[in-house]
Amino acid sequence: MGESIEIASGNGILLSRGGVEIALDPKRKREGAVVSHGHMDHLVPGALMTPETLDILRVRTGSHEAEALGIGEERCWNGFDVRFHSAGHVLGSVMMEMEGILYTGDFSPEGSFFSPLPNPPQGVDVLITEATYGERDFVFPPKTRVLEDIMSWMDAVSAEGAAVVGAYEFGKAQEIMNIGNKLGVDVFVPEAIANISKVYNKYGADLHFSILDENTPPGPGSLVVVPNSWLRHPKGKEKPGYDMVRDIRKTGGRSAFVSGWCAVYKYFRSMLIDAQFPLSDHADHHHLLSFVMAVEPKEGLIVHSRKKSGPAFAADVEKELGIKARIL
Repeated sequence: MGESIEIASGNGILLSRGGVEIALDPKRKREGAVVSHGHMDHLVPGALMTPETLDILRVRTGSHEAEALGIGEERCWNGFDVRFHSAGHVLGSVMMEMEGILYTGDFSPEGSFFSPLPNPPQGVDVLITEATYGERDFVFPPKTRVLEDIMSWMDAVSAEGAAVVGAYEFGKAQEIMNIGNKLGVDVFVPEAIANISKVYNKYGADLHFSILDENTPPGPGSLVVVPNSWLRHPKGKEKPGYDMVRDIRKTGGRSAFVSGWCAVYKYFRSMLIDAQFPLSDHADHHHLLSFVMAVEPKEGLIVHSRKKSGPAFAADVEKELGIKARIL
């Protein structure tokens, strides 16, 4: 790698060498930023990102300030050679390779709707990985089976009323909408999800949907995809989205929540739901270990995890794979 690259955490994951620095997924706008994908905890303007993520930036923040780099392409960015690899997380998501260092960002080894399977380089010097689901308890069923279960639930519910599914508005929402399209039902979404879905269609997806009118709930046989927050029980405040879900249920409809956290936690008391499904666009514990083995880094650094997940996964990497690992 030539002159040594220093790795630290601060406003993002910081790589510095010879007085120059880049920041991977910083929390705030800064010089030399590189963004892995368009979820709001990663998205800042003025950064290097894929064209797809740039379009998501425009939709979600109104900013056009960014530089685009396609998957498989390389650019010198603030003194570092940066190459993008698919991450399989959401539309436009990438892993970043920088002169012997690989930063995964959020990734899914099974891919997701319109985000192809990851294709990372092997034999890197340093791997910096997420470990959101790094604890051994976090094991997901095969994604294909989860999607089939969701489809079966929707099909059963449609005979009585509308099916409401709460999902993260970028990524999982489009996965659920795609299922509805396959079933041939009418799909309704609020404007925020619709705007993101239009970006998907710009890049070749064929999602069919209508804008949801909260004052006129969809009828039986429809699929309504809403943000997770619409399903959470309110605390003494009016919530039009929640009220609409409640009204749909009063007329025979049913509601469900999809998230990787459903593999471990139950949400029936905190949310207005009849079912939950462990649909994730992240790697679980087994997938994380398999990924580290496939990449074969000389050293692993664990980042972007809960307090328990990071240390637990780092210990497993050292014990089971014999690779030095630490929390950044």
